[in-house]
Amino acid sequence: MKLVRVLLFIDWYRPGYKAGGPVQSCANLVEQLQGREISFRIVTRITDYCETSPYPGIAANQWITRSDGSEVYYLHEKDLSRHTLSHLISTTEFDVAYINGIYSRWFSIEPLRVCRKLKPAARIVIAARGMLAPSAMAIKPFKKKLFLQIARLTGLYKNVTFHSTGTHETAHIRAVLGHVPVKEAGNLPARSHTEAIHRRKTPGHIRLICVARIAPEKNIDYALRLLAGVKSNVQFDIYGPVYNEQYAAECRTLASQLPAHITVNFHGPVEPDMLPAKFAAAHALLLPTRGENFGHVILQAFQGGCPVIISDQTPWRNLEAQKAGFDLPLQSPQAFADAAERLAAMDEEEFSVWSNAAMELGKQYSEAKELVEENRKLFINP
Repeated sequence: MKLVRVLLFIDWYRPGYKAGGPVQSCANLVEQLQGREISFRIVTRITDYCETSPYPGIAANQWITRSDGSEVYYLHEKDLSRHTLSHLISTTEFDVAYINGIYSRWFSIEPLRVCRKLKPAARIVIAARGMLAPSAMAIKPFKKKLFLQIARLTGLYKNVTFHSTGTHETAHIRAVLGHVPVKEAGNLPARSHTEAIHRRKTPGHIRLICVARIAPEKNIDYALRLLAGVKSNVQFDIYGPVYNEQYAAECRTLASQLPAHITVNFHGPVEPDMLPAKFAAAHALLLPTRGENFGHVILQAFQGGCPVIISDQTPWRNLEAQKAGFDLPLQSPQAFADAAERLAAMDEEEFSVWSNAAMELGKQYSEAKELVEENRKLFINP
């Protein structure tokens, strides 16, 4: 079979990691599919999310081959222009343009326009990445609705296929854009080699972890407020870059006002390679997010044997029945506090049952072979 060449556009990519889920989604896609009748070339920035300094040791404005065989073209901010994109697109051979996201001028909108003009024979696939979900649309709603209305009127998404990660996202896409072509393919996991982890667990004590950017949509302030009602001893470690300084300051103030038996530590960003060790040192993930299209960090928690306490605004549902955690309505902060108390009250034997169940759920998802085939069909089949 002919090798299918994919040109992928994304604002941030490896070695970056601070943008979270979208970077992980695309990195996993490339890791799992590169060389399986598909080759990837990625166009991205030379800086990480919320950073201005280029990645050390990486040359800009040239194709660089990574260890997996994919190639990456890193662009400086000063080089972002339609002229640059036109040159790149016109001089690069590809069969499919894969565009990550909706609203980025230089990595979503302009690549779509230029590809359509200069490479009309290429197929175009757009990964919505949860950006059309109600929870995402509620952030800066006027600007987003105006842009999407203009996009529909001007035919921006004519002859484009959208990548949806499941039926819920397909419904979100079509609720906003009408009956556009959609292909469903679940997010691919990172390859995991996690072994069983034995944790010490004393009744009345719990170590909680949160891995997310410090931004309102992740609901860190909600997590801190609900902890005020927890009677057990809690250590809460928060890892993630600051996206909103004012919001981060509010979260630090809330943390400082918690009772003495609740300890909160803000650690800043954590590199992906360090995450397994962080989960191994924790008992549970606390993430009352306002909405996740997938939630890679939730899967990573499962893979690390960490039960989760999350909102019901993610695809991970019915967790309590599986003894893998709790998915709870945001309208009931007391339910989150009760879940934390329940896990805190467990002894080592009872907690190990939940830890093993979480790891088994992560293993089942990671080994689902149909996910790879679904994602291959994004590119192999027209």
